[in-house]
Amino acid sequence: MCVFLAYPVLKISGVIPAVAWMPFTLTLFPKPFTAAVFLIVICAWFPVASLTAAGISSTPKTYFEVARTLGAKTPYLVFRVAIPHAMPNIFTGITTANAFAFTTLVMAEMMGQPGGLGYYINASKVWSAYYKVFAAILVMAVLFSLIMKIMGLIQNRVLRWQKGLVRL
Repeated sequence: MCVFLAYPVLKISGVIPAVAWMPFTLTLFPKPFTAAVFLIVICAWFPVASLTAAGISSTPKTYFEVARTLGAKTPYLVFRVAIPHAMPNIFTGITTANAFAFTTLVMAEMMGQPGGLGYYINASKVWSAYYKVFAAILVMAVLFSLIMKIMGLIQNRVLRWQKGLVRL
């Protein structure tokens, strides 16, 4: 029921890109750090929330009926039936949100947040030190690849029951 109440808010606010929120955040939040955090949260919550809602709502009713027949209460149905069934969708949302958040982080650093690779790229660009820009992009690629590798390891551990299930 809660998923269905939050779904309209999710559909309306999720389609607005983080870049569109930039003027609003600069006026609402006086410090660049809080504006950057707001932008990252805005861009990251939509994929996680929407795919979690889709995963939970796609849980077959028979799973709930069987659990209720065996005496399961509502918390058990949520935490032991619906969320485990939605885990593949949740990890897809987390992976997508991770990519969006990384992009928004660099954008927020370029917006004025002092420090970070985006700030470094902006400063290097002003002085036409393009070798530094390329080096920062290379660092970003390595860092993001490392983060994605760690997320993949966590996903493989949590979803170990899927191993061998999907064949390419």
